[in-house]
Amino acid sequence: MTMPAVRPEATCITEQGRTKLSTATSETDRLLDVTEAAMMLGTFNESGVRYPRRLIAERRIEFVKLGSKVRIPESAIRDHIKNNTVRPIRLANMGEAA
Repeated sequence: MTMPAVRPEATCITEQGRTKLSTATSETDRLLDVTEAAMMLGTFNESGVRYPRRLIAERRIEFVKLGSKVRIPESAIRDHIKNNTVRPIRLANMGEAA
């Protein structure tokens, strides 16, 4: 499925405020609707589109506003997953076991 061309006046809402889409995402970055974002996040079966919509409402993820439509760049989903991944602690870093 090919995505339609993005309108040049589209803006991306980030923590720093509105920026032009061309500076916020790459030219090849897919824009996902909230259903696709929920599927990529793995939350669709449990909560439908509530989780990505909450991320948008709380401004915790980048999103693009195209008229009344909201789209999330695929790279923003990948970044969100990466930034919220908790790495295991090695036992050597914890000291001696009791």
